Amino acid sequence: MADSNLDQSQRPADVPYCRADIILALCLLVASLMVYVGEIYTCLNNNTPLCFGSASIPPDFAYLWTISYLQGLGDLTLIADSVYVSQLQMELTGRTEEYVWAYPPHFLFFVWPLSMAPQFIAYVAWVITGLVLLLWSCLSFTRFRLFFLIALILSPAVFANGADGHTGFYTAALLTGGILLAPRRPIVAGILFGLLTFKPHLGLLVPVALVAARLWRPIFSAIITSLCLVVASMVVHGTEPVSYTHLRAHETAMNISYAVFCLKRG
Repeated sequence: MADSNLDQSQRPADVPYCRADIILALCLLVASLMVYVGEIYTCLNNNTPLCFGSASIPPDFAYLWTISYLQGLGDLTLIADSVYVSQLQMELTGRTEEYVWAYPPHFLFFVWPLSMAPQFIAYVAWVITGLVLLLWSCLSFTRFRLFFLIALILSPAVFANGADGHTGFYTAALLTGGILLAPRRPIVAGILFGLLTFKPHLGLLVPVALVAARLWRPIFSAIITSLCLVVASMVVHGTEPVSYTHLRAHETAMNISYAVFCLKRG
């Protein structure tokens, strides 16, 4: 019951940091900078995807942009055809990497606007928007904003995610924002957790943490948000895209079963 004596408006930033925390953070920052420099050196010497090669956009974002383009064509069944998507991706973006659709159907809402802009402009907007959301979710709850801003910007994870055009900025922003808002704004936190379901495996422990903290309203809010996304996806896209996720889950289960079988056999 000690928590009941705290002011409900108290922010996480009110919790003082000791000198050891700052020293540890500085050490982590230095280590991050060393990894950051190493990644750039590897990129420049080996022409890795971080340098884009001859394409104007990185591989992960090229796939997302191609999926957005397919939505414009109106035939969502093509998303499940990895061979066709790879060929179209090579024609449109110059990227030759092959991917398999492994997202829930409502993820199509997130990538739908991408192909409305030229590829490189869409990539820059995608990365900057995600990074701003991540910075906002993290820096809104700390007093050491400048220090953490520098640490985040120089983080190797930020560099790698931005260079690949992946979804990491958005998932990190949703997860961080949901966790920090859960005690004070449970409904908003639940909405963020619900939006995170486009990468459901990243939030497996969120319900466990919320139940342990007895924060019920974020759970109900997340369930309602998730159901709304599923219904909206079925209304807009039909029921066919659902089979893509089920197919991918079946393939994953088969791979896990085979791996366990191999381990048992030694």
